[in-house]
Amino acid sequence: MQSIVIPQNNKDYFVGDSTCRSIASAIYSTICGCWRKMAIKKSNQDGSEKDQDKNKDNNISKTSPAGEFRISVSYTLLTGLVAITLIILLVGVFMMNSANSTLVEKAKFSEEEARPANLNIIKLVSSDCVDCFDVDSVITKITQSNTKITDMKTVDVYSADGQVLVNKYNIERVPTVLISGETSKSTVKSMLDGIGDRQPDGTVVFTDLQPVYINLLNNQTIGRVSITIILDPSYNNYTNLTLVVDRLREAGITIANTTILNLSETKAKEMIREYNLTKIPALIFSDDLAAYEALVQAWSQVGSVESDRSYVLREINPPYLNLSSGQIVGQVVMINLADSSCLECYDIGTAKKILETGFGIFIANETIYDIDSTKGKELLKKYNITAVPTFLLSSQANAYVSLNEAWAQVGTVEADGWYVFREIKALGDVAYRDLETNTTIKP
Repeated sequence: MQSIVIPQNNKDYFVGDSTCRSIASAIYSTICGCWRKMAIKKSNQDGSEKDQDKNKDNNISKTSPAGEFRISVSYTLLTGLVAITLIILLVGVFMMNSANSTLVEKAKFSEEEARPANLNIIKLVSSDCVDCFDVDSVITKITQSNTKITDMKTVDVYSADGQVLVNKYNIERVPTVLISGETSKSTVKSMLDGIGDRQPDGTVVFTDLQPVYINLLNNQTIGRVSITIILDPSYNNYTNLTLVVDRLREAGITIANTTILNLSETKAKEMIREYNLTKIPALIFSDDLAAYEALVQAWSQVGSVESDRSYVLREINPPYLNLSSGQIVGQVVMINLADSSCLECYDIGTAKKILETGFGIFIANETIYDIDSTKGKELLKKYNITAVPTFLLSSQANAYVSLNEAWAQVGTVEADGWYVFREIKALGDVAYRDLETNTTIKP
């Protein structure tokens, strides 16, 4: 057996990080406390056994005034405890150093991520193309991201510097934007890759431009659409195609010029034959419309593309002139049935507004009959009408596609082609007269 001296001041044994020092000191103090308790227990046992066997050594005794406490323990056990303590200490130091290193790296990464990407921008444009795509909208999108524009300049595509850029990056369309600098920074990389092509040197060339633009391969300006409208001057209530043109402009289509032809003109007749037109007014677009991909993708639903690449609008909203029959299609007659004694009943004018604004129906003629009049009674009986106010539409209403798609839910189409409105509740919370019960139904 060997005696081991354990200093009272165990803090002197530990150096390094204060947190690790505290943890190890606590562990060491716990072990020492256990040893001291063992020593005291041993001392008490030895004291009681002293009278029985005075030849046995007292294995536990107090020593010098410095306060050291000697404990006789198994050398193997003590060595194991010390080894465990040292291992715990070393593991703690390693884990603390690893954690500190990770935190520092994360802090540096977060700081770098938060820093704006430094970018340089070149606007490559043609000074002659005043209606070309506005690349400033692209620059606005870039600056709204976490970026810092360190340099920005404008270069004319036909200048010496412009031609160098065209050849270096194989640019086929202008205007465009060239973005260089920290284009691979994680905060902007995805955004930039979404709007352009990345070059080997890291420069991103904007490619998602919309018409109008210049095709440098043939030096042609693309996206300036010409329109030809053919009209019948003898009738003033045809669908207003100028509204169609206005909507196209609002959608971003550049209308360069518009030509209006009368039905009787030679050029108009030639176009009617060439494109086999069946409805007037007619609307023909030049092949420049092909530059507007979104519109072209849906064009088959409303028109045709001819052999000369012209785009012909075939689905014309009524009223229009049917060239085959010579008749004007879509002139709807509206008959209203009302009950003059029902002062609380809804205004039938509400229905007319819905028909005109919601379905684009042209009401060529409108008549109102009271249910007590001879004509009113005749209509009630003929179409078995059970609630008023209501209305009827002439057979010309079948020219309006959107109305026909919805009509089955609110009314009937009779054998003679007339449309009878029956579901008054479809108008909302309105009061009406139930003729079967002879009562007023209020919301």
